[in-house]
Amino acid sequence: MNSGLDPRVQTVRDAVRAATGSSSPTLASTIHFLEQHGRELFQGTDDLVVYEIYRDTTTSGRVPTVGDIVIPGQMTLETCPETSGYGIHFRKIYTRDSPPIRRGETPAVEFARTTRALRLLPDDIGIRLKPLAHDTWIYRSRVVPGQTFAAVSPFSDLPYDDAIEQAIDESESAALAARITASVAIVRRMHGANVAHGDLHLDNLMWISDLREHQVQPIDLAAAVFREDVTDEEWAAAVHDDLSELMREAGLLQLCLGRKLEGVCFGEARALANGLFPGLIAGRFAGL
Repeated sequence: MNSGLDPRVQTVRDAVRAATGSSSPTLASTIHFLEQHGRELFQGTDDLVVYEIYRDTTTSGRVPTVGDIVIPGQMTLETCPETSGYGIHFRKIYTRDSPPIRRGETPAVEFARTTRALRLLPDDIGIRLKPLAHDTWIYRSRVVPGQTFAAVSPFSDLPYDDAIEQAIDESESAALAARITASVAIVRRMHGANVAHGDLHLDNLMWISDLREHQVQPIDLAAAVFREDVTDEEWAAAVHDDLSELMREAGLLQLCLGRKLEGVCFGEARALANGLFPGLIAGRFAGL
């Protein structure tokens, strides 16, 4: 047992292992079980943090934004009764230093934009994004189980020169190509529903493994842009920004493999290379 782990969390995790019959249950099966049974396992006053998702820390040591998966405590159930239908949920805590707050994206704004977007988006795109509640500093929603695209990309956080020298085997490259293609398709379906994400970096795309299927799920719609609210030029810019990082992934994969890949998004990545990459890197596409 991890001596630093809250014993209440250990009790919850032991219950999940017993219920699933696995010593290492998947995140998807864990979330599925706890959404139904979390409140049976914990009835404390404050929220119980079962998983820490992120803690953004500034160079000065401040923590402007925190994301956790929690079992709601009694205080939350009383002030946010909408959370009572789920034994576990995602909790994002903002502070005055949070970048979204500085952009005007409060928990109330995130709740409103997400709710509005889900009215427009196909059900399968927003199936896990249901907002549950918010107050001045906290936003609460359903949990999206899985990994971010950034976590599964072999190019994350690497300079371009290092990224294109990565050794990627055939199965890994095929899986990444499939993820890129599926992600671009989902984003384009969002645009077809007249919603742009507005802040679509690779940490805001989840490759989720629900109990029945694998799919891409955009998350964090606090900066969502709606076609009816903006000019043609602003909409075109939002669409371009949504796709830029995915097109960059499509370009890096081809440079890494040293060959062209079939598919619309890969051809577009080659066509957009001069805008996506520094000159010397972009020039390498001519030799593919």
